Amino acid sequence: MTSEDRARTVRDATGLPRLHRATFTAEAGGMAEAHAHLSRHDSPDVLILETADDAEALVQGLDRLADVVRPGTKVILLGDNNDIALYRRLLSMGVSEYLYGSVTPDELVDAVQRIASTDGDQAGGGRVVAVFGTAGGVGTSTVAVNMADAIAARGDESVVLVDLDLWFGVDALALNLTPRQGAADALSDPNRIDDMLLDRVLEKHGDGVQVLAAPASPEVAAPPSEDALEKLLSVLRRKMDVVVLDLPRLWTPWVKTALIEARETVLVTYPDLANLRNTRSIVDVIGPARAGGAPRIVFNRAGLSRKNELTAGDYSEALGHAPAAVLPFEPALCASAMNQGQTLRQAGRTNALTRAIGTLADTVDPPAGKGTGKGRPRLSLKTLFTHGR
Repeated sequence: MTSEDRARTVRDATGLPRLHRATFTAEAGGMAEAHAHLSRHDSPDVLILETADDAEALVQGLDRLADVVRPGTKVILLGDNNDIALYRRLLSMGVSEYLYGSVTPDELVDAVQRIASTDGDQAGGGRVVAVFGTAGGVGTSTVAVNMADAIAARGDESVVLVDLDLWFGVDALALNLTPRQGAADALSDPNRIDDMLLDRVLEKHGDGVQVLAAPASPEVAAPPSEDALEKLLSVLRRKMDVVVLDLPRLWTPWVKTALIEARETVLVTYPDLANLRNTRSIVDVIGPARAGGAPRIVFNRAGLSRKNELTAGDYSEALGHAPAAVLPFEPALCASAMNQGQTLRQAGRTNALTRAIGTLADTVDPPAGKGTGKGRPRLSLKTLFTHGR
């Protein structure tokens, strides 16, 4: 950093909840000092540079930096040159973000998170969808299982369903699977988590979703560490296009981390006052820290008690946005599916519930070419930070 104002912006940005897991190091100086520092130290994942150079000097400085920065490092430039030609030139070289003028801490964090969210897709990393119930009995597992099935049924993506209720998870039962091992075994030792282990513990349901199941006995599992969960998700994201997490109704550090860091977080609720209070409490805690935007609220079993239920408008007024989906109460279909070990799609003909779940699946994981990012070309620093240009 060369100016105190921007140095203060960076310091303030590091204290915002949305970057709670990031580690920052600040160094004084401009391009020349950055070159000297990075020639002696490892490159960061994201490099934020402030420059007062003119266009030609800036481009030359980036060329020199390419000799000392490892491939894959993402660059954010802070400058004062409001020149559209320079902006286009920087983007064509692969610079991730160019922010000019006065920048607020929130704007800087937005830029960092845009890079982080596109980097996983660009590198082939699967998208994580976390599903969490705002109260017991709202049908969290039903939504998680059938949403994963609906995504897999499109046939264009590989999908894994991870049952993280390690004590009383029902996903394997719902799909008539009898796993030999499962999530508890995979999470017991982070050092053992690799492709070979997952190939042993994953079970496939028909020709669709793969399942990492909870153990049959609650005595088998111990609470996982955040490190173990992070390692598991890292390996799964390399293997699969979509990772759906069926989270237990616990408020622990690892559950909170999963809700914050998932690409999409789905809160399953029943539209009554107690669930609205719980939903509001959860959103207030995780919402400010999420890079992926506000959690999506799903009404499940709507119509169970019409006279006593809240409306979508009530939730909109309290939370600031409407539910992403309203799933109607279909007790006969749900019971039949569970008893037969089938998904709702398999157990019955298309009806309002299966259509609503299909729409929800398309919302949280848009089909290729229709969403905000899938099938769309991304900017890359490959052209900037590789040799032989």
